[in-house]
Amino acid sequence: MTQQSNAAHGSLGDPTWPVARCVVQSKELARPGYKSETAAEYLDSPEVIDAKVAVLAHMLRKSPATVAYTGAGLSTAAGIGDYASRASGTLALRWGDEKGKQAGTKAKVSMRARQPTQAHRVLAGLERVGLLHQWINQNHDGLAQKATFPQERLVEIHGRSAVALQAQHHSEQPELTRAHVGRCPHALPAARSLTITPHARPNTLLRH
Repeated sequence: MTQQSNAAHGSLGDPTWPVARCVVQSKELARPGYKSETAAEYLDSPEVIDAKVAVLAHMLRKSPATVAYTGAGLSTAAGIGDYASRASGTLALRWGDEKGKQAGTKAKVSMRARQPTQAHRVLAGLERVGLLHQWINQNHDGLAQKATFPQERLVEIHGRSAVALQAQHHSEQPELTRAHVGRCPHALPAARSLTITPHARPNTLLRH
């Protein structure tokens, strides 16, 4: 596998897959002050996406413990903007963007009215059939819970809106996290802008 293909598609990607096309160029860092990629945006071809899904499904079926790690991009399809989409002409929904307001009005849609995206529901479905064992989520929008993902398997690293349960779950989650990450051969990072370098690097397929 060439270095370019490995960087674009992960360690289990096919070297014959074409590199994703840059659709929005930017030299600005997505997360200034962190180990971050630029804010440039890329799209794989539909054929490569289908091939990646097939590889990912195989990884999930053979993994004894899989942990998902997700960021703000998971909720943009629900109308919640993110902070890292800084490129001019971004395809994503930025925090405070007019798209985050109800169509045809100047009123913002309440956070409580937001509904889970297809991605939230897929993660919840993977947990129900035993293919996802823990979800580490940077968001605190409540969409994971609305998608019926069990709270006891959810780590919300920035806290959550339901403050009454926050202390209880935060006291339980570190041990749960160590138990799964310690034996986790596969990580599923998605919709995040920071680069992750685990102490014991698991196999990864998708970089974003």
